[in-house]
Amino acid sequence: MKWRLSGDLYWVVLEKGEDVGASLCAFFREANVESAAVVGIGALADTELGFLDVKSGQYLKTRFPDEMELVSFVGNVALVEGKPFLHAHAALSGPDLVVKGGHFFGGRVAVTMECQVLPGANGPIPRRFDQATGLKLIDLG
Repeated sequence: MKWRLSGDLYWVVLEKGEDVGASLCAFFREANVESAAVVGIGALADTELGFLDVKSGQYLKTRFPDEMELVSFVGNVALVEGKPFLHAHAALSGPDLVVKGGHFFGGRVAVTMECQVLPGANGPIPRRFDQATGLKLIDLG
């Protein structure tokens, strides 16, 4: 992973073989990013996406083992128990150009992943467990 600050925007490049979630969270800790918007493109493999079944509160997960184009990666960073937590959704496409998308659970960089991270300017944003949904939701007070 390599990164550079340009004005208020971080440019983060993940390299082939890197675990996306682990590498981005390492960057957030290293750069002291406590809240941010995150976008990215690239190519991933061994990616797991999910769809939240609201009635059951469970994610229906699908793994995509092949290398796929990362058409879009959109998410945010907030703190859970004082540590950076990535919440992202991803859209993937194969050679048939059919796009599959959902909640991002994990993946490995197949070629490169180029991200832009725009940190929040007014301190950390927390996530807290929400009893009604069973999810860690952003808590703005």
